[in-house]
Amino acid sequence: MDVDGDEVEDDLGGEPVDDVSDFPYVDEPSWAVRVLLLTVYDLQFRNFSPEEHRWATTVAKPIVAGSDFDLTPSPSQGQSSSGEANGVTDDSETPRRCPRRLSAPTSFLDETADADSVDGSSSLSSVPVQRRSYNTENITSTVRACMRYKIGMRAARRVINQAREDSGGGPPIPLSKLRSQFDIARSTLPDWLEDFAPNSLFFDGKTDENTMVKGGFQARHHLTMVGDNTYMGFVETDSKEASAQAQAMTEFFRDQGIKIDNLKVLGCDGEVTNTGWRAGIMTQMERFVGAPVIRVVCLLHTLELFLKKLFVTLDGPTTGDNSYSGPVGKAICQKDLQNLPRKEKTGYNSSTNTFIDFNCHDEDELSSDGKKLFRFCSTLIADEMSDDIAALSMSGPNHARWTASAARILRLFWTIHPLSNSDTVVIMVDFIMEVYAPMYLEIKRRWRLREGPAHILTLIARIRGFLTSHPTLPAPARDVLVKTVQGNSYMAHPHVLLFSGADLPFSDMPTTGYRKPVINMDAERVEDLIFVTWKKGVPYYKTSAGAHPITPPPRVQGGGREIPCHAQMVERLVALTSYSVDSSIGYKRQLATAFQINLDRVLNPKD
Repeated sequence: MDVDGDEVEDDLGGEPVDDVSDFPYVDEPSWAVRVLLLTVYDLQFRNFSPEEHRWATTVAKPIVAGSDFDLTPSPSQGQSSSGEANGVTDDSETPRRCPRRLSAPTSFLDETADADSVDGSSSLSSVPVQRRSYNTENITSTVRACMRYKIGMRAARRVINQAREDSGGGPPIPLSKLRSQFDIARSTLPDWLEDFAPNSLFFDGKTDENTMVKGGFQARHHLTMVGDNTYMGFVETDSKEASAQAQAMTEFFRDQGIKIDNLKVLGCDGEVTNTGWRAGIMTQMERFVGAPVIRVVCLLHTLELFLKKLFVTLDGPTTGDNSYSGPVGKAICQKDLQNLPRKEKTGYNSSTNTFIDFNCHDEDELSSDGKKLFRFCSTLIADEMSDDIAALSMSGPNHARWTASAARILRLFWTIHPLSNSDTVVIMVDFIMEVYAPMYLEIKRRWRLREGPAHILTLIARIRGFLTSHPTLPAPARDVLVKTVQGNSYMAHPHVLLFSGADLPFSDMPTTGYRKPVINMDAERVEDLIFVTWKKGVPYYKTSAGAHPITPPPRVQGGGREIPCHAQMVERLVALTSYSVDSSIGYKRQLATAFQINLDRVLNPKD
């Protein structure tokens, strides 16, 4: 009940009453009469405060009792005869907003009159006052689960209440309770964002075609961010340009109160928009921070580039997001690949690789595609495939996840197929078994940034061994492997080498920008990965643009023990961002939804 405002809403389903003239039974716009008429029915059934009862019995009742108003509507005309006597004409088109309230028993005035004392004062004790009972249950976790699995409010209410009825677990939850909790969850950001000062920041972008906006869906580019292994949300841009994304991130930090003065590490995949030395996102973020940072380019992404470029060189370019132009690429795209007849033995010789050293790897740390790749590699080493492994469903090929394509190539090698023993398949199987799969498992097992240079050294050694064991490998394929090493030498930068504990000389002279080093393909130690020269007592390392001074890396708080050498965490959270922007309308609501869903995933990781 709103006695001070100009609008009173009908609880019984009527529209808001803007003025007392809307009632055909009243000809005087008296404030007291108006409020009494709106509440006379509810005084017997609703819970009012003592102040409301005091007003009804001491102020409103004498006004109405001293007038000629009859609160009982006429059965034939739907209005009182006293209303006609007071000048209210019968207009059949006049809207009747609240008929059930106006047909309240008029005995209410007599009942309240009996409650008056002899001296004319009113007794509040004679009016039965019932306290309103509120549902104070905490259903925050229930709302988060509904948001996580895209369960609507009405469906959630139906399921929850039915489960409570079946188990006798408590009173039903009203829809208004769920609605208010959903509104709170979709409009509240975590308070820890303010004054959050991360040491490391990893980011990854994706264009979501199904971003919900008013009127439908539109394509929006979203950049997902993780600081100190904690989900920080995402930013939305209309452009994929590095300047637009960097500006969106800095504005997000400013708006949320996040402090990046202490930022020492930036991580992402190897896309040129991120890593460009002149105008990439990392370069612009480094300028915004005002100090050099350690740049981490995902080693798993780098490893996939070797597999992708070698396969494309041998078989043909990719077409679309999940298709190939070459014969082997088309063969591994078959949906029923696991249903094709398989060989009893492949005759694969595993003596030239050391994959068997990784048979003790914990499979729980691997993705579903990683587990399938590990099992198929194990079958080749044993040269025997069980029916259970042969029946494993295969994930579709995806150029953003080459682990699935690697597993499909191994599965094709096991099948009775015209291309299963072709030169391309045999070379790719050898590369997967000798280089890709062992490095993938090793990076997953030793995931810290301090291990990054050692992984690069091992990768180079494995590529050298692969080239030596395949002297007939076509020249383009040999060249593409060497060029991929040199083009993705981020983990051999002096900052990363010094951070990992390598014994390198350095100078305290100010840095002059970022340059990738030229890698020594014959290196046997981490310190030998780069070419070091001296000029006037200052150490320099060799780059494609000339010599560059070696400067010390920024000091990371806590030693950076939990900083990874890959960006798989943020890559997985990109899917969370895509899920959130398809669940609600508006950037702020989508951002809050993403935080709620991520919190539910952290609290209930096994669901």
